[in-house]
Amino acid sequence: LRLRVGFQEKNLFGTGRVFGTQATGSIKAQSLTSNLSDPFFLNTDIKADLTAFFNHREEPSFTRRDIGMRFTLSKYLTDNLISSGEYMIRNTDITDVDQVEESSEGTYNYASLKGQVTYDTRNDIFFPTTGQRLFASAEQADKVLGSGINLTRLTGGARVFFHLARNTVLGARYSTGLLLPGPGEVTLPLSERFFNGGE
Repeated sequence: LRLRVGFQEKNLFGTGRVFGTQATGSIKAQSLTSNLSDPFFLNTDIKADLTAFFNHREEPSFTRRDIGMRFTLSKYLTDNLISSGEYMIRNTDITDVDQVEESSEGTYNYASLKGQVTYDTRNDIFFPTTGQRLFASAEQADKVLGSGINLTRLTGGARVFFHLARNTVLGARYSTGLLLPGPGEVTLPLSERFFNGGE
């Protein structure tokens, strides 16, 4: 069971910018997010988003708390192709770690630059019946950016939807990734690793 409440103003002070804030709570996780979006950043066709966030989550083998912010620029290259770039900085605290990974407990700063390309032909972003969404991204965390750890993260994925009958849609999803520790990094914190499964 989750409870989610939020507020959104679609024309902040008459500027055309969008402001929203949202809080989510459950037994295992709590989060608070605020976002300011400018659909025509510096009078261009580039969309800018500034997001501040707080997340607290109890994973099966550890508890994670994140506080941070990210700045994202995105642009439609064609009707279906979107490119984006993002700078993110956050502070992460890991506690209640299983005995096998006790050395992973602690607090660290994470800062990265990320680029992503997305190809989206879905006929509806909320209830698609046909189309696909493909993405590929590359992220680099480095001490030059303010990060306490160095790593390269490559991710990609696909979601494909097939309209089988009047009231039946088949959806398939695939995601994958590769983590490469930077120079001098022997292991990566638990919260940066990939895990199978999900909610």
